[in-house]
This record gives sequence, C-alpha cells and structure tokens, in this order.
Amino acid sequence: MRIKLKEIRGQDLAVQQLLQALQSGKVPHAYLFLGPDGVGKETAAKALARALNCTNPVGGDACGMCLSCRRAAEGNHPDIHVLAPQGSVIKIDQVRELQRQVGFSRYEGKYQVVLFLEADRMKEEAANALLKLLEEPPENTVLILISAKPAALLQTIQSRCVPVRFVPLSPSLLVELLVARGTTADQAELLSGMAGGSIGQALALAGDARYMEARDQALDYLERLTRADAYQLLSMAAELEQQEDLATVLDWMARWYRDILVWQQMGSERLILNRDCWDRVQGLKGWGGNHALALKEILLTRRRLQENVNKRLVLEAMLLRLKRAGRDS
Repeated sequence: MRIKLKEIRGQDLAVQQLLQALQSGKVPHAYLFLGPDGVGKETAAKALARALNCTNPVGGDACGMCLSCRRAAEGNHPDIHVLAPQGSVIKIDQVRELQRQVGFSRYEGKYQVVLFLEADRMKEEAANALLKLLEEPPENTVLILISAKPAALLQTIQSRCVPVRFVPLSPSLLVELLVARGTTADQAELLSGMAGGSIGQALALAGDARYMEARDQALDYLERLTRADAYQLLSMAAELEQQEDLATVLDWMARWYRDILVWQQMGSERLILNRDCWDRVQGLKGWGGNHALALKEILLTRRRLQENVNKRLVLEAMLLRLKRAGRDS
C-alpha cells in the first residue's frame, strides 16, 4: 500500500503532528502510536517510514515515486524493519536480532525505522531489551511502537516515546470507506454502527457471513421468547448452549434490546443499528416490558460465561429473567 500521510482519513491531528516533525527535521527517536485497532495506526507508521527515507519529499511527506518509496511500498526496503508477535508474544530473541540489525550502518536510507506491531504483547525480557534500545538509540534510528493497549507497556517504555493518538473513525467515514470497497450502502450503514469506529473491524465483519447469520439467529430467539412457555424456554437454552459462536449471538441479542431502548427514548430510526430490518422488531407482539433490565441481564450473562460455570444453567436463568423482564413495566 502506497498511501501517504496526507492521504490518511479521519486522523487529522495525528497526521498533523507527524508532518510537523518531518517538516521541522525534529523527528524523535521513538513514537508510541496508540488507539483502537483498525483505525490507521499501522498505515500511518508505514507512511511515516516512507516519508523519513524519501529522497524527494513534498512538504515533509513521501513523494511515492522515488526508488526508496517504491521499495518501502513493496515491503523490501533494507532500512525499514517490522517486528510482529510470533504466536501470541514478541520474544526476547526477536528484539536481540533487531538490536543486531540496527547496530549496522544504514544501507541506503536516511533513517533506520523499526515498527513494533502490537508492542504491548512483548514478554518482560523483550520489554527490558527494548528499554535498553530506547535509552541508547543508534544514530538516525526511529522506533515506532504500535499499541491498542498502551497500559500493558512498561511505564518506563511509555515515558521514552512521544505519543501519537489515533481516534475511532466517524460512522459517516466508515460508510464511505466501506462503499468504496464494494459494500452495499445498507450493509455499510449497519457495519458502521457495529465496528466501534474501526475500518479494520468493519471489513472483517463484512467478510464474515456467520456474523450476519448470528444477527438473524438472535432476533429469532427474541421473537420466540415473546411467546414461549417455561418448557420452551428451557429448550431454547439447550439450543443456545450448542451455538458455536454463542458470544456473538448474545452480543446481537443485546444490540436488539439496545435498539428498542433507543427507539423508546428518541423515537427516531436514525440511531437504530438494525435499521434494515426494523419492521420485524416493530411487528413483534409482547415486546413490552423492562428492556433496560433485559439488556443488563444479557451483558451479565456474557461475563458469567467467561468464568468456570455451568453454561446450561446460566442460559436457562438468563432466558427466564428475560421473559420476566418482558412482563415488567
């Protein structure tokens, strides 16, 4: 991908901060790119690496045309290194090998640039090795730590990096980006409300047919709930227990209740997540009751299921309480 810093959407403050450093020639030896997953942190880090080594920069940004920019875009620039977790963690051996690489002179670029993807997943030994590198950085070397969970990093590491904050993307921008990638407008509207401001998450959901199937299953359970007796509720609990992705189904059940609460409070479809099939919800009979209590019960059940519990009993209790909440006013 050859996107330039100036072309990054929805991160104006972060881009401005980086361009100002490039234009002034006062680039710190270490950055910490922090913010939610899928909002452009890695894209910006790679764009910064290209800009730092561009031979014909324009306003501090990469030209995108020189040999250095082309090599960086193809992922084979000898002075740009990417360190990612092996399995679930970044290991000490990876950091030691990096220390060896940056100890050599630059091959052709103005800077050696190192990207630490998911930097918060470093083991303690690796983090201590990185700390030494931050304390005594080689000349003309820029380290870029990327993290959605910066609190998991050692405080001593955080304090030696200049933070660059990335924010969730707006729903309207998500819709625009999704439609540009071939998603239908209706689906883009739906996904934009589910993705938490993350284009990465929205694209992942768009390609996951099971995720959308879980939405239909969740509404089907809620429709059945309105007319079920106690025996049928216990049978439904047995069905739920067999769901391969139970957590996703419960999340969708919570979103349906959330939509009802929003409708009751605001009276407008504009803030409804499931606008494309809202007529099904409006047509339900027996949909009265304490929806806030029902939503709370689903969220509590999600947490309980992460513990060592009897899944069937937890689901039976949830459905019985949802049924009771449906009768409360």
